[in-house]
Amino acid sequence: MLNPILASSALRRMRSVRTIVIIGVYVAVLMALLCLGMSTFVFGSTFYINSMSAGITTYCLLMAAQFALIVLVAPAMTAGSIAGERERQTLELLLVTNTGSLSIVFGKLMESFAFLALLIFSGLPVMCLTMLLGGISILQILTGMLFLMVCAFAAACVGILCSSFMKNTVAATIISYVLILLIGIGTIIPLLTSIDKKSITDILYDNPAYAAMSQMDGFRMMPKLLLVNPGVGLISLIEDQTAFIQQNFAGGHGRLYATFLMMKKIGYNIVPFINMAFMVITALVLLLLAARLVRPRHVRIRRKV
Repeated sequence: MLNPILASSALRRMRSVRTIVIIGVYVAVLMALLCLGMSTFVFGSTFYINSMSAGITTYCLLMAAQFALIVLVAPAMTAGSIAGERERQTLELLLVTNTGSLSIVFGKLMESFAFLALLIFSGLPVMCLTMLLGGISILQILTGMLFLMVCAFAAACVGILCSSFMKNTVAATIISYVLILLIGIGTIIPLLTSIDKKSITDILYDNPAYAAMSQMDGFRMMPKLLLVNPGVGLISLIEDQTAFIQQNFAGGHGRLYATFLMMKKIGYNIVPFINMAFMVITALVLLLLAARLVRPRHVRIRRKV
C-alpha cells in the first residue's frame, strides 16, 4: 500500500505551478551550458575534427553542474519537511495516528527524492545531446545519472535528519548546509594532513616504484576518507568515462596530483562505487535516526504503554 504521507505530499507538489517552473529553469540551465560547451558545433559554420572533444567537455560540465545543483537543492527541499509540520502545529496530529514515525519520515523523504529524481531525468535528453559529437555512450550517461541520484538521496537524508530535531525550517536549512559543508571539507582534510604525506608524493619522483605497486598497495596508501567524498567520487567517475583530467591536466606536481595517481592505481571505476555504497549506507542510518528523533520521548513511552 502506498505510503499515505508520500501520496499526500507528492499530489500537493505535482499540482503546484512552482514544480513546473523549477523543472523548466533546471532544463534551461542545462541547455545553456550545453550551448556554451558545444558552441562550435551549435553556432559555428565550420566543424573540425578537434571540435569532437567538445562533446566530452560538455558532458563533464553538465555532470559537475548537476552535482552542484543537486547538493544545493536537496537539503533545502527536505529541511522543512518535518520542521514545517512543527511550525504549522500539525506534527502532533500525524504522531497520534496509526502512521509510524518511520513511515512519516520515509514518506517525506521519498516525496522530495522523487522530485529530485524527476529533475535528474528531465536533464537526460540534454545529456544525450552530447553523444552527437561522439566519445560518450548512453551507458556512461545512465551511470552518471545513477551517481547523481545516490548523491541526491544522501543529501536529502541529511536534510531530513536536521528537520527531525529542529523546531523551524530556517534553522533546519542552515544546519543542513553546514553539515553538507563539513562533510565535503572534513573528508578532504587527510589530503593535506595525512601522516603518509611524504610517501605518497614520492610517487612523482619514483616511476618504477609506482609501476610496481599493486591495487591493494594503492588502496592502503590512499587516505580512506577521500574515498567517501562525493566530489572525489564524481571526479573518479568522469575520469573513468572520459579520461578528461589526464588529457587536460596531466603532468602536475604535489600531493593533489599524487593522490590523483593513487586513485588511478586503485581504479577509477572502483572509487565511485565505493563512494555510492558509503552514501547509501550512511543515508539509511540517518533515515533511521531521523525516525527516532521525530517522535518525542514521552510519546514513544506512551505508545509502549
